Amino acid sequence: FKGMDWIPGHPDKLYDLLDVLSGNIYVNNLGDGLVAYHKFAKMLGAYNKPIMVSEFGSMSMRGADERPGSTPETLGSEARHAQILHEAYRGFHDLPEITGYMPWCLADVRVPMHWRWYNAGKAAFSYGLLDLEWRKKKVFDVVKAEIACLKKAMEGR
Repeated sequence: FKGMDWIPGHPDKLYDLLDVLSGNIYVNNLGDGLVAYHKFAKMLGAYNKPIMVSEFGSMSMRGADERPGSTPETLGSEARHAQILHEAYRGFHDLPEITGYMPWCLADVRVPMHWRWYNAGKAAFSYGLLDLEWRKKKVFDVVKAEIACLKKAMEGR
């Protein structure tokens, strides 16, 4: 979806019964995350409960940035993957209502039945910070920087 067009789901009476509210949010375009996360926090903020983003992220393949015609915005590029997480962290820092967030996922994994154009027929989920050979992708440094930022903030408490 495009962040500007996204309409959060309808509130549900079930939300009143839960201790923590969470949801998975994936965006397709750079810049859409900031809008989507703000709408998500606004929708659930009325319940005055901890809000978590249980999954967020993108996918990337080693070498996708070097393919002919590829740009930093191309689906599957490491630059795009890193930027989507960077934008998400910026949004989370602006939203104290969001008390937790977890990028998906730490390492690419082989899944024999998962063939898509963006994984070059390698039957892999390519959402990780590390590729199938456990080499760091560009997104690794974004997450590392976020952990350092969180650690610094916690040391001051």
